[in-house]
Amino acid sequence: MKIQILLPGFLLVLSSCTQPKGWYRKDGVKPLARMTLTVKNPLAFRRTSVPVILKSEQLPPLFKQSVHLVVVDPYAGEEGGGMHQGKLLPAQLDDLDGDGQWDELAFQVDLEDLQMKTLHVYSSLSVAVTGQTGTDATTSSTHHITQLVLESEKITYAIAEAASLDVIGKLGPGFNIDYYFGTHKRSPNRERNSEHGLDFVPVGTTFGAASFCVFEEPGSAKYARPWSTNSLFFSESDLPGGGAKYDFKILKKGPVRAIAVADITNWKSGKGDYEARCRYTLWSKRQELQCDVELTRIPADLKNFTVGIGFREPPQETSFTANNTYACATARDIYSVASGGIIADLIGLSLIYDAKDFDKTELSKDEQKNHLIHFKNPGRRKFSYYALAAWNRDEAVQSPEQWKGLVASVQEEIANPPEVKTGSVEY
Repeated sequence: MKIQILLPGFLLVLSSCTQPKGWYRKDGVKPLARMTLTVKNPLAFRRTSVPVILKSEQLPPLFKQSVHLVVVDPYAGEEGGGMHQGKLLPAQLDDLDGDGQWDELAFQVDLEDLQMKTLHVYSSLSVAVTGQTGTDATTSSTHHITQLVLESEKITYAIAEAASLDVIGKLGPGFNIDYYFGTHKRSPNRERNSEHGLDFVPVGTTFGAASFCVFEEPGSAKYARPWSTNSLFFSESDLPGGGAKYDFKILKKGPVRAIAVADITNWKSGKGDYEARCRYTLWSKRQELQCDVELTRIPADLKNFTVGIGFREPPQETSFTANNTYACATARDIYSVASGGIIADLIGLSLIYDAKDFDKTELSKDEQKNHLIHFKNPGRRKFSYYALAAWNRDEAVQSPEQWKGLVASVQEEIANPPEVKTGSVEY
């Protein structure tokens, strides 16, 4: 039997007998072609759910044109006929710029220490059925506030104001977006909802678990950031120009990662007007949130500025550590006004960044009490960082020492992504 496949710029005639045995044909996969891929762990410890990204320009033309790409571990899964049947790895194609064409193939893989693993990427005639939820994301509005929410099996992050990060801790791997942010809104601040997890970061008028700022006078602790009425603390009369405006959008939520953006406008300071775009990415089975920021507009006369990030000094802070790759803190006995009691015995907050960016850290001198991290390179308009938060109820933080060790381990993984090489293509 022959099959004709018509793609833009391609006409392939394939015979069903030309594809060798061992091609993956389960879970709805109808293979058209496959490419060998090697993924190497450069670190000497085991890693699970490791994020891997292949950009469209890294792939052969046929794969770039495909709308269904499948990633398979050929040496995993059940054995049959004297060989492994292979295991489908959750993957997704993401259009990041909204032009209707996918830009990145994203998937995750487990790697032993220093392991080099061979995988297969298939161009398929049909979508694969993974059965994995992986991530979720939504925007949620009440009379008082609009939030951008991203969730994995491990954590829930919510962006309020225009760029302040809040955190909802979990007690298990289930998803809580529909419960808290669905048609019937519920408060994640009350003990009566504790079976679904709780909001354990008192944000108030601070940076919360993470935010960014501009130091308009480099070297000083005075900063500008996009304060907004999208909170319970400010009215339009409190803020220049009525406060920063925001537009929250979900780019993708899938089995592997959720991606969302916040476009910020009308952000005014004494120096002039700013605009910014923040992109947030949360991977399945991961607890760190990637934050990519671009200042799309700055005051016309502002030349000598630097950027920075920060998180609030949590009440009852018991430890704080900062170096050129991460800053982390722990705090005990986190009190919730809404529940009228202690909701967490111990929490951990942290920011992870590139060593090439780090300049210095300091505690802000205003009433907000934020830990500030100054970045180098005056005039830069693009920068990235990661936020990582946890509470004692998910066992990720049980002591200051354990939290510091976990943050250091996550930082090492971020700084050493897997080494990926594409190989031969079979039809």
